[in-house]
Amino acid sequence: MYVDSDIVNKHVRQAHENIIRAFEASITDQLCHLFELED
Repeated sequence: MYVDSDIVNKHVRQAHENIIRAFEASITDQLCHLFELED
């Protein structure tokens, strides 16, 4: 079975971006909650 490395790399990059985006959103959400508690 032949695997096109360009397609694989594209999927890996996409998954990586999705993970980073979700991670950033999670951190931003947590920071917002922290600052809300201090009011």
